[in-house]
Amino acid sequence: MDMAVIYGDRDIHGLRFLPLMKEELFFVCPHALGAPRREIALAEVARYDLFLPRIYNIMRKAADDAFTQAGLSYRVKCEIESQTTLNAALAAELGGTIMPESAARTMLQPANAWMARIVEPNVLTSLSFCMSDHLPLSQPAEAVKGILLSLMAQRTEDNRPLTLVG
Repeated sequence: MDMAVIYGDRDIHGLRFLPLMKEELFFVCPHALGAPRREIALAEVARYDLFLPRIYNIMRKAADDAFTQAGLSYRVKCEIESQTTLNAALAAELGGTIMPESAARTMLQPANAWMARIVEPNVLTSLSFCMSDHLPLSQPAEAVKGILLSLMAQRTEDNRPLTLVG
């Protein structure tokens, strides 16, 4: 593997992480389980049955850390890593999930759901460009890197700039 664009920025031996942006986390909820809104308090999210990835996943860690720091208990109804299965669980009105904004938007139609930015507190995760810290990229890989980094500078669906890390 030459490079990756992944969530997280943890130190891993042999890898270099270039933080690209911070992305807000959103609660995704089936229409049948709650009225759509633009924002939702983390304490309210804790009242829903949640479908989250396994404990080692960076999204799960971000959710766990947010709930722990806020002193909140929450219910993980099932650990799901498959996007298709997660969409089906939400479409069956079994609970909600927590996703970065970009992933949450792709779930709305297949899951018949709405999304709300998590507030009180805001919950953020880092999106990083990852590559070897000792092997140079080939010329074709450098070209791909340039394209990927330019894609990261684009705006969200509602024309807001993504929060770039400086």
